[in-house]
Amino acid sequence: MKKSAAVLFLFLSFPIFIHAKDDFHFPLEDMIFFEKIILDFYSGDQLKADAISNLESRCRFKDYASGLSCANLAILYNSESDYPRAYTAAALAYKKEPTDNYYRNLFQNLALKSGNLKDLERRMGKSGEIPVLYLRAIQDCNEANPENAIGTIRILVSKKLLTKQQFQNGILAECLSGYPSWKNELIEAAISNPISYQKLLEDEIDASHSHKEIWDMKYARKELDQKNGPLPEPNKKLTEIWVNFKSAIQSGKSTQANQELVKLQSELKTLKAKGGKSKMIAESIELAIGLILKQDKDFAPKASKMGIVW
Repeated sequence: MKKSAAVLFLFLSFPIFIHAKDDFHFPLEDMIFFEKIILDFYSGDQLKADAISNLESRCRFKDYASGLSCANLAILYNSESDYPRAYTAAALAYKKEPTDNYYRNLFQNLALKSGNLKDLERRMGKSGEIPVLYLRAIQDCNEANPENAIGTIRILVSKKLLTKQQFQNGILAECLSGYPSWKNELIEAAISNPISYQKLLEDEIDASHSHKEIWDMKYARKELDQKNGPLPEPNKKLTEIWVNFKSAIQSGKSTQANQELVKLQSELKTLKAKGGKSKMIAESIELAIGLILKQDKDFAPKASKMGIVW
């Protein structure tokens, strides 16, 4: 899936439902507002500027207690590689809801991308000491400055916050590849931990995601990062139908694509008929798929050629 399609799907179907509970209600007028923002953002320079302006205004002057508008603004700026503005928006989301894990992670990641670790440290205070140390080490490694990173890495090792495995694979291993004596020293001093924290984190995210009942979140995550090997078989019916539908379009199999289209629309209709959260999530997925088929430069021409109408 192309980047634009992925951004559309994440914006429409994830941030809106960050706080979704069984009794969660997202106002219709707000859903219409966010839908218009994403449509305008991908509809030409003038409408894009209007979308950003409207979302910025809502972030700063309307949603005083919610970080949602600011987080969405950060996502759009990030998609444009405008990291300074993305960081500013994420900082506002964090300021409004500092206990929200998603907003905090977005804030920290964009601090690294935009080179704002000092400001991150100032804003987070004591609670940010360890994340800032880790991010600073990553930043130095990204900038090919292992000599600067080593001091911070040693502090993290002394606090038993890094494992031997992190010096055998990944960015820290690559960072210190030219310094075998340092690397061996850190492997010796670091704790040993066979547990994959990345897998635990991914499993936790998948288990807590608002879409988990109808969408295979593990498949969605793997699809965004195909460097991790072949994709797993989808374990949710809606995801399986979407995968088959997408594959048929990409391979030019018009008959199969139209058959899967009927299944996709039928399954979404069934989910919407359940009402409540299932209905809202199905509607957001339906909207995202529609926009992908109509606007994505890879899917839209192929879908149109096959006579697929959403």
